[in-house]
Amino acid sequence: MRDTVISLRRKIRDMRKAHNAEVSKLRSDLNQADSLLVESYRRNRISAEGYFKLAIAMEDMRGRANAGN
Repeated sequence: MRDTVISLRRKIRDMRKAHNAEVSKLRSDLNQADSLLVESYRRNRISAEGYFKLAIAMEDMRGRANAGN
């Protein structure tokens, strides 16, 4: 019984580590996308309307990433 509990605790710990790594990667990707979005707007590659639509979508994704951790 004790071995089962220890095994389950290890599995939970490993799952948390994997989840945290995924959330960290998502945050990193969002930060990189944010930088690219700003740069595209500065170089007039996207309209102001397009910029704001993408920025809102990215904030929504960032909120979901923060809620997941």
